[in-house]
Amino acid sequence: MKLPSISIALIAKNEAHNLDGFFESIAPIADELVVAFTPSTDDTLKKLEEWKKKVPYPVVIFEYADKPFHFGKSRNETIKRATKDFVFMLDADERPSADMCARIKTFLAERNPHAVIMQREDDMTPHLVDPQTRIIRNHEGLQYAIDTEGQLHEHLDLPAPAVWFDGVILHKQGESHWIHDHDRFFILLAREVARAENTRGLAREFLRAFASFFYKFRKEYFRKKTYLDGKKGLKYSFLRGLHSFLFHIFVGLKPRVHKNAR
Repeated sequence: MKLPSISIALIAKNEAHNLDGFFESIAPIADELVVAFTPSTDDTLKKLEEWKKKVPYPVVIFEYADKPFHFGKSRNETIKRATKDFVFMLDADERPSADMCARIKTFLAERNPHAVIMQREDDMTPHLVDPQTRIIRNHEGLQYAIDTEGQLHEHLDLPAPAVWFDGVILHKQGESHWIHDHDRFFILLAREVARAENTRGLAREFLRAFASFFYKFRKEYFRKKTYLDGKKGLKYSFLRGLHSFLFHIFVGLKPRVHKNAR
């Protein structure tokens, strides 16, 4: 049975501290690496160039500096440049597990799926149910959405549901996790508020804020099972709920835009 080839697709900004572990983890499965590099304040580009000289597979590095930054569009640029049979989207702080690397190409050869979904295991809340669609069959026009939602929360436009694979992506955030890095929490909140319009008015956004907090907390804590991770799971779920709460409050404080006036 001929095994398919895999292009690893990465978007990178200020990721120098993660790249050694990233390159080591993809070594068993990478036939190509395509990197969308955004100008950084650390040695990300230098580190990428160093690894490019070490690895046996081709590494394509290109600059993506569009403003405002759009995660979906940047992912699409990596897909556009990928040449192998399948494209595997990863972040620099993610690691395909050894078990996944041992089985994924055989799985792709046997099933030939158009897209693959798998569990991402968080380092702070390892019981978090967090399925991610990360592998697509190449050269079929599959892309990420380029709508407003996709600017910060990228999502694939798929013609049919992805096929489940029981391998795991390890998410190694460390000190940059929401639980520890509250600056990251507020930076993301500010970005989401900036791109949102107040179409409901303050009173309705205020009510939605409370409903959204309880919905999000319940979803993360019970449905996604972070209650199994003790205090860290509780804190994570609370922060997710708080993020939703503050989003609606700040959107409600913006000047109202009436839908029929847009």
